[in-house]
Amino acid sequence: MCGFIIAYSKRSPLKPKQCIRSLRNLDKRGPDFSYHNFLLNDHLFFGQTVLSITGSPTKEIDNYYISKSHGKILAFNGEIYNFRQLDNELLEPRGFKSKTGTDTETLINLHDHVSSSEVFETLNGMYSYVVVDAKNQEITIGRDPIGEKFCYVYENNNYLLIASEVLPILEFVHPEIDCLLLKEYFNTRHLLTDKRTSFQNIKVVPAGTLTSISLKSYRRRLLFKRTIDTFISESVYREYNHLNKQEIETYFDSILESNARKLLPNNINRSIVISGGIDSSLGAHYLNQAIITDRKDRGSNHFIGLTFGAKDLVAKQLPLFSKRLGVNIDIQPISLQNYAECLKDCLTIACSPLPTHSFVSQSLLAQCARSQNSKVLIGGEGADELFGGYEQYTDFPVAPNITTNPSAYSGYISVEPRFDSHTSSRAASLDDEWRESINAYSFLEDSKEKVFQAALLTDSRIQLESVGIRSADTASMMHSVESRSFYLSEEMIKFALNLPIKYKLKPGQAGDKTRTKPILKELFAEKYSRDLIFQKQGFSGFPNEAGRVLTNENYQLAKDVLELTNENTQTILSSRSMEWKLQNVELFLRTYG
Repeated sequence: MCGFIIAYSKRSPLKPKQCIRSLRNLDKRGPDFSYHNFLLNDHLFFGQTVLSITGSPTKEIDNYYISKSHGKILAFNGEIYNFRQLDNELLEPRGFKSKTGTDTETLINLHDHVSSSEVFETLNGMYSYVVVDAKNQEITIGRDPIGEKFCYVYENNNYLLIASEVLPILEFVHPEIDCLLLKEYFNTRHLLTDKRTSFQNIKVVPAGTLTSISLKSYRRRLLFKRTIDTFISESVYREYNHLNKQEIETYFDSILESNARKLLPNNINRSIVISGGIDSSLGAHYLNQAIITDRKDRGSNHFIGLTFGAKDLVAKQLPLFSKRLGVNIDIQPISLQNYAECLKDCLTIACSPLPTHSFVSQSLLAQCARSQNSKVLIGGEGADELFGGYEQYTDFPVAPNITTNPSAYSGYISVEPRFDSHTSSRAASLDDEWRESINAYSFLEDSKEKVFQAALLTDSRIQLESVGIRSADTASMMHSVESRSFYLSEEMIKFALNLPIKYKLKPGQAGDKTRTKPILKELFAEKYSRDLIFQKQGFSGFPNEAGRVLTNENYQLAKDVLELTNENTQTILSSRSMEWKLQNVELFLRTYG
């Protein structure tokens, strides 16, 4: 995990102190070391901070991010899981020998030998990167298909700015807050920032895209697109559909075992989240089995869970999970005061209202992980979207031609209050995303199956990236810890997207605990016990309680920006979920307004 900032001044040379201040905002993303360069007569600044996970880059710290031809420079965040395979197949036959054994050195030198599109197509991992070709005055930006690692771009008449967080960009420019996005937040389940940020003109680089930008003409070209909908295959779906339940579960079990081995960093201390819920607890089982099997690995293992007092019924069962796994679980009790203090810090680093209240929990987990000298925190993000974990999925309408996404998680919800001057195009864009998802499953004849699959795909493309992944990545890096999700490997996503819906959702009475993500729950029951399957628990932590403390229940800034009447404000405060949104916006505006 790392952080980078690329700043290009279109007019005058850059100011060195301003550039270094911008880079220092990324120190927590890369506590091991950092480096920077000024290029093109000080018009281009390149800065990188590094949290070292693979290899020994300090041996060649001055040049391991520079291609052997010295023609290209790499800014990189994430990890390439198949970099050793790419070394063996593409670089070593051409006479290149890695000096550091890092994915950074592999990635930049691939660009000396094959086209940027060919490089991008071969990568398997979680990543965002920028290749700077100073000689040809061109920048290339790549981001992984699911969007695990973020990249933001800002451009005006003076600057082109590219960074792995928003905060470094704000050292150069002071854009207006996107008030429309804040209003749209009240019409979506969570804050959706898959394309925009809370600041005008700071954009999110789309997941699964490779784009070039000319520093001469500023023209942008989409070079390659590899989003998760390209993982969907009619032939694979039909193959899975012909397998029986036992065969599917056995195959899935093998994927989970393989994924655990690949996900554990070698000889690096790591923390593993276990909440008592299905997703993290099942992941913890497979990770623990991989740890027991690999006797050569020298990394320490730290299992961690949070408990929020009387309101957290599931976490109270963690001692039972500890006994089943045969490991000690570091159970951290969190108070309202702990939560409120962390919430304030999270708003500063997020540069937006928090995507979800669980952002705070992720930060608290990462803080505890860092106290144990862990560099990696592994959780269960993505399982609900990929495998049908939300109860709302069981209530979808079924019709041959549904033109609007029925999911509350990536759809547009018509609720009160209706804001003045609110002429949003967001609803239309979300409908466009829905139609793309329907088209991805066009080979399905059953309309119910098609609707369910398209909804889960849309949620995986929009909510998972905007909410779960962004929270995990940004909150973890507040404490210099790399976030990894057990369910977001390419192999796992391909399996989930091609899995027939009967393994993700099944008919049943309300209260039936296996109606949602049944394939995960069947494996969970096998590895633990059916008695440990609990109903999903919403609103963990103390978001509303902390919000009331921090705002003192004064929402004037939010009321002004959202153009709320007193009547509308009271309507919002009557709903727990809407109250949290109002608190969230108010606290963001106090931080950045």
